[in-house]
Amino acid sequence: MTQSNISTFSKLSVFAVTIGLSSAFIGCAKYKPASLTKPVGAAEKKNDINVSAQVLSDSECKHYFSRSVGKKGYKVVQLHIKNKSNQDLVLDASTINMSVENKDHVASRLHIDATPRVVGWVVCGLFILPFLIPFLIPAVVEAIQVSKVNKQLDRDFDSRVLDMNSKVAVNSESTLNMVFFVRKENIADTLEFSLKDSTTKTITKFSVIIA
Repeated sequence: MTQSNISTFSKLSVFAVTIGLSSAFIGCAKYKPASLTKPVGAAEKKNDINVSAQVLSDSECKHYFSRSVGKKGYKVVQLHIKNKSNQDLVLDASTINMSVENKDHVASRLHIDATPRVVGWVVCGLFILPFLIPFLIPAVVEAIQVSKVNKQLDRDFDSRVLDMNSKVAVNSESTLNMVFFVRKENIADTLEFSLKDSTTKTITKFSVIIA
């Protein structure tokens, strides 16, 4: 086999291996959150309103949100409210005794960055210049997949995460089961908040130990 043939064979071998690896690794960017279950932490009951809360562990965050939240400097507090009363209530996040983080900001910090993946594919293509175009294909696919995953995370946060400005209805015979993010240095041992009757404007205060 001539030197030219060896060189061509080597390039083809690298190309084949890389394409094989691309089939295995493209689409690795995923977001598979689990449904929130009822907290197992402390609870309080007032006027047929049952409240329970807990701070999620790192493994629970990974399970519920498919992300390592702790590495980003956050604690996640889960709040479960079961309204068995005949009152239509409103939870205003501004009454929470901790500094609730902006959910969009948190979501952006948990987004996957496609740049290293795309650059990796392009560099491989430059290494075997004649096959640059085939390497660009998985780069584009990867970028599209990452964008879809990040948008999925954003939609999930919109439905399950309390924002610093959230005002959420907890109507009669309904249940709220959501979370909010707090910087680790701002977490408190006790969660305190208020619920307001949407008709009478009566305020009921709650206090639940979470640490």
